[in-house]
Amino acid sequence: MMAKFKAKRKTKKKKRTEMIPTDVWVLKVTSCEKKLLLLTVREYRKFLKPLVFIVNAEGKLIGILTEKEKVNWIEKYFHVTSNNPNYKYYYQKVLDKYPSFPKFPSYLIRAAIADAIGIVSSFKTRYLSWQSGNRFRRTYKPHRLTVMCQNYPDLYKGKQILYGDNYQNVALKVLSRKDCIWGHNIVVKNRKNRHLG
Repeated sequence: MMAKFKAKRKTKKKKRTEMIPTDVWVLKVTSCEKKLLLLTVREYRKFLKPLVFIVNAEGKLIGILTEKEKVNWIEKYFHVTSNNPNYKYYYQKVLDKYPSFPKFPSYLIRAAIADAIGIVSSFKTRYLSWQSGNRFRRTYKPHRLTVMCQNYPDLYKGKQILYGDNYQNVALKVLSRKDCIWGHNIVVKNRKNRHLG
């Protein structure tokens, strides 16, 4: 009778990275609230577009940094503060063109920078894969950097979204012309489909 032996693992077990849970909720909004939500998404995407160009131009310099360091590094390139009066990229024309940009909260700016880093990183990975010959067909053209992104703004708990009692309704921070306002008591439709931790 042969004994069964468990094969030894030849590679080390990878440590699990902490996943950030996301959830999709259907909201019951009025026509005015819907306009403000769509305006917020549209302005966020306009803000994201030039950031993709900046991140792509500075890609080699930020390659070895951690994610948080990358965001801080890119923010110093265009965000003018009293501590950072000398910025590299002339972002003022973009700010003058869109009056809502100066009112963007800092967490939304950092979320947009993180999105831009992800977009450029994805492009570079696909482009390097294409260069190394990993193609479905030999005639495939190289990937292009997509700046017309369809990303949505991140909703950070406490900063941009507040939950009501038993998650029956939410309050969202949205852009209204030149300022950020709270849209209160937006009813959540699909109340049963929740996986909040």
